[in-house]
Amino acid sequence: MAIMTPPDDGADARTLRRRLRRAERRRRIEAVCLVVPLLAFLAVTFFVPIGGMLWRSVEDREVARALPRTLDALSGWDGSGLPDEAAFRALAAELPAAAHAGTLAAAARRLNYARSGTRSLVMRTARRLVRRVDPAEVAA
Repeated sequence: MAIMTPPDDGADARTLRRRLRRAERRRRIEAVCLVVPLLAFLAVTFFVPIGGMLWRSVEDREVARALPRTLDALSGWDGSGLPDEAAFRALAAELPAAAHAGTLAAAARRLNYARSGTRSLVMRTARRLVRRVDPAEVAA
């Protein structure tokens, strides 16, 4: 009489485990594929605009574009007392030029963020200087 050995279930168990891992991997991939469009939507509608606002809050191109010589003259100023006479001359020359170029309003608005009332002061001063100074003289 021969002894009957049970069938080898080890191979079936390995195959079953492999199929189970494959099914779990497929389920995870499907879950990620469902989440990716949501994350992309959030990035486009929420994170990108907030990042843009944060960038604009620290970025300051308007003043540098409208008053480059004035900023150069103020670069050596330590902030105490009055700046050098060169800074005042540069500002008096650049205000009418920036007003004619159309860049002064944006710079004045940006300066007004730091100190209230600066926009009206800068625009009023530029109007008065424009009446007194010929733009051709400023460009020279």
